[in-house]
Amino acid sequence: MSQMVQAHPWQDTPLGARLAWSPSLQLAVDIILGSAFPMALRWGPDFVLIYNDAYRPILGDKHPWALGLPAREAWAEVWDQIAPLHDAIVTRQSPSIFSDDTLLRIQRRGAQWEDARFTLAYSPVADPTAANGVGGVLVTAVEITERIAAEAALKASEERYGLALTASGAIGTWDWDIVNDRVVADAKFAELYSVEPSAAREGRPIADFVAGIHPDDRDRVNAEISAALAARDDFASEYRLLKKDGAIVWVYARGRGHYDAAGTAIRLPGSAVDITDRKATEEALSDSRGYLGDLLRSSGEAFYAVDRDGATTLCNQTFLRLMGFEREEDAIGRRLHDVIHHSHPDGSHYPKSECPIYQCAANGTPAHIEDELFFRLDGAAIPVEYWVSPVYRDGIHHGAICTFIDVTERRAAQAELARSEAEFRAFSQAMPNHVWASPPDGQLNWFNDRVYEYGGAAPGALDGSGWVEMVHPDDRAEAGERWAQALSSGEVYQVEFRLRRADGVYRWHLARAVPIHGPDGAIQQWIGTNTDIDDQKAAAQALATHNESLEKRVAERTAERDRAWRNSQDLLAVVKLDGTLTAVNAAWTTQLGWRAEALVGRNFADFAHPDDVTATVAAFSGIRQTPLVDPYEYRLRGADGTYQWFGWTAAFEAGLVYANGRNTTTERAQAEALSASQEALRQSQKMDAVGQLTGGIAHDFNNMLAVVVGSLDLLSRRLEAPDARVQRYLDAAADGARRATQLTQRLLAFSRQQPLQPKPIEANRLVAEMSDLLRHAIGADVRLETVLAGGLWRTHADPNQLENIILNLAVNARDAMPDGGRLTIETQNAHLDERYAATHIGLAAGQYVLIAVTDSGSGMPADVIEKAFDPFFTTKPVGKGTGLGLSQVYGFVKQSGGHVKIYSEPDQGTTIKIYLPRLLDVSLIDEAPTQAVEAPHGDDREVILVVEDEPGVRQFTVDALSELGYRVIEADGAAAALRLLDAHPEILLVFTDVVMPDVNGAKLADEVRRRRPGMRILFTTGYTRNAVVHNGVLDAGVEMIGKPFTVDALATKIRAVLERPDV
Repeated sequence: MSQMVQAHPWQDTPLGARLAWSPSLQLAVDIILGSAFPMALRWGPDFVLIYNDAYRPILGDKHPWALGLPAREAWAEVWDQIAPLHDAIVTRQSPSIFSDDTLLRIQRRGAQWEDARFTLAYSPVADPTAANGVGGVLVTAVEITERIAAEAALKASEERYGLALTASGAIGTWDWDIVNDRVVADAKFAELYSVEPSAAREGRPIADFVAGIHPDDRDRVNAEISAALAARDDFASEYRLLKKDGAIVWVYARGRGHYDAAGTAIRLPGSAVDITDRKATEEALSDSRGYLGDLLRSSGEAFYAVDRDGATTLCNQTFLRLMGFEREEDAIGRRLHDVIHHSHPDGSHYPKSECPIYQCAANGTPAHIEDELFFRLDGAAIPVEYWVSPVYRDGIHHGAICTFIDVTERRAAQAELARSEAEFRAFSQAMPNHVWASPPDGQLNWFNDRVYEYGGAAPGALDGSGWVEMVHPDDRAEAGERWAQALSSGEVYQVEFRLRRADGVYRWHLARAVPIHGPDGAIQQWIGTNTDIDDQKAAAQALATHNESLEKRVAERTAERDRAWRNSQDLLAVVKLDGTLTAVNAAWTTQLGWRAEALVGRNFADFAHPDDVTATVAAFSGIRQTPLVDPYEYRLRGADGTYQWFGWTAAFEAGLVYANGRNTTTERAQAEALSASQEALRQSQKMDAVGQLTGGIAHDFNNMLAVVVGSLDLLSRRLEAPDARVQRYLDAAADGARRATQLTQRLLAFSRQQPLQPKPIEANRLVAEMSDLLRHAIGADVRLETVLAGGLWRTHADPNQLENIILNLAVNARDAMPDGGRLTIETQNAHLDERYAATHIGLAAGQYVLIAVTDSGSGMPADVIEKAFDPFFTTKPVGKGTGLGLSQVYGFVKQSGGHVKIYSEPDQGTTIKIYLPRLLDVSLIDEAPTQAVEAPHGDDREVILVVEDEPGVRQFTVDALSELGYRVIEADGAAAALRLLDAHPEILLVFTDVVMPDVNGAKLADEVRRRRPGMRILFTTGYTRNAVVHNGVLDAGVEMIGKPFTVDALATKIRAVLERPDV
């Protein structure tokens, strides 16, 4: 590179002609060209690139094109990355920059990109002529991309430089006559030392010249002169002269003594060189040299530089440490060949003339020696590898620089490797198996004798890929692919193939190879073996053939079992005896939402309902002795927190419990729903049966009461002013008949067979109008509250019966609060949905008006609620109640198409909710209330036909109508009535019982209307079953009076029917 730098047309670059370069630039260029380290100088504002031989490989194909180019062009691909580092150095933001590992993506081989790693050092080079005092950036770059791990200690090389300074020419000469103390000097020398030239020519004492030496250097120079003369050595020294005008001049003085026969110094002639300019340059570069010197001295590599005579001019701390020098001064200036490099590794003498270091210093020939010895001052030998390069400055060869490293550890490692390889080869030769080795590229390079004996190949014939010829043709492809895959991945190589024996027979072998890694983790070698497995393969084939059918059957059964496990909708589980789940099937996910990983390892009891845990653990406790055959049901928690019922069977085998759980949630729900429906049906049937019974009883009682009540009424009418006792008897009999009548009315209400006369009802108004009546009924100790909903719908029911129902409930509530309390009557709109209706037989889903009666009394337990609607059931003391109050409520609500529900808890009070259907037919309007009038009478021109099968009732009716003035014709049944109807056209009204044998009153009425259209008909009954009353409501246009009735009631009803306009 020195010649290329000399010949380069610098005048065409921003640096200009080389002769115009500053001393700083000249010195820096000499340093990098003389260094064996990869160095580059980037000078000036454009960072023009100058580099040495060691830097050339980093440039690759860019050399020599990059020489003299701005760095931003030479390294355009990474300039954005490294430009800030240059700017930081030039602007003095950083005194220096060092990076031990920098990744750069570069192009140095055509268009090919590559990632390269470098140890980089950036330092400023001072130049007084530069604007900022920094002329350029000195870059030391060591590429570490392919650094071998065994040489990992090799650090990024630091800048090396050598500096040899020689006098450019004598400025003055002197001759000192020591015996006579006379110094004769020329004019130049006299001028330098501030002595008159004429006096100097004649001779002056040495003290006159010493007086011109700077006071700080005077004692040192005197001592150096005395030491040189005493040692009969040349005197050489650099020191300062202080001029009379105060200027300082640096000189380099050199002289050689002359001695007499006794060895006493008698003369010291010499010359002095003005080195002031050089010192100024050195001072300007002192900061840069100091940094570079520190960088080089701290290098992990040892180095030292020598001039062309072999004298040491520069060294670093690593050199001093390895060679045993205590101080740098102990080495600088000495010719060290005979100290550190005097013998060959074999112990023979190493002449200086043969030393590559001194040859390079003398003639510029570089060298690289891998294995020689250097010797410490204490005589200890150190194996080294060293590099030596010539040092040039201004194109002039000044010496050489030697860089070396201690390879003691490397040689030990190589020796250990040689020993290990020898052991390996001995061991491999002793093995009966084939053993082979390969470098990282996969080209086999060693085989033990067993391989050659087996294959009959000549030594070396199998190297590289020659071994493939031994492999059966059908096995080569797989063997090659596996080998290539192992080389690529670094994984163990293993393959089975057939190898040809020397007699041509192929036998099966198992080939296996493992990689051997170096300290850096890279593969250094592969070691492999081939093991003959032909006999095992034959035996295995025979065994496989023998067991083929068995394996097939086992596989089929296993597949069936696996399918059953996977596809089963039942929960399948394998459980330890301590309850830990070890395996579960997919049904746990589909049924409960649990994934297998959330179950395995946990106890099955963790997922049981808390109420079921104890019983469940007990149920499975005896599983080891007795299988669980009859399914045991308990609840399991799903992933969403809900619980489902499962019925489990289980058995113990081989230390584990195998369990099967079938989901019974739906079955249980269906069973519970069925049970509830059956219970509701039974209750409904029971109530219907009791209703039929009570209805029949009421009918008979009403017929009897009709005779009693009518007779008492007639008797009281015909007795004129009876005495007090008789009147008392009559009143008592009438009161008893009245109470008996109320009892039968309640029975009919429960049996839903009392005739109702429904009307549109505004429940809020009805409740409000009853408030005074209710307060009188419940007393002052009970506070009445009403909560009436706004926008309440209307309902359609018998208002008189509804009032009676509310009053009965209020009285019951009062009785439940003997110490007082609160009674609340609430109304609101309600909607009963399909689900609710499905659980209550006979209830239709839809809109209802709700009337709720709530007390704060003693409440009812569940068993009392179940029987509360039963007729004659009461919890009151004897004589305090009939047990028909709630029965009447139940019958009325059901007869009105509604629903009634009791909500109660002991000591918490009771709420009875009555749901009556919403009235949707707006055509229904309220009828005007009937005004009470005095019982009207008729006359004998008005003929009434009485039809009654009960003689007593018929006789009372005839007597009562006759008493009222009507003419009466009587018949004991439908047949007689029709004959009399045909025979008496004067009949105006037919008064008939509804329940009669053979033909009932309704059918009789139909026939009467057919024969006598427009005939007025009045029904009477103590009990009806859908003859003229359907669902408890009179048929349209039907008139009826219930048994028993009084004479006044009969008179009013007869008159109303006769006077009703024709329709």
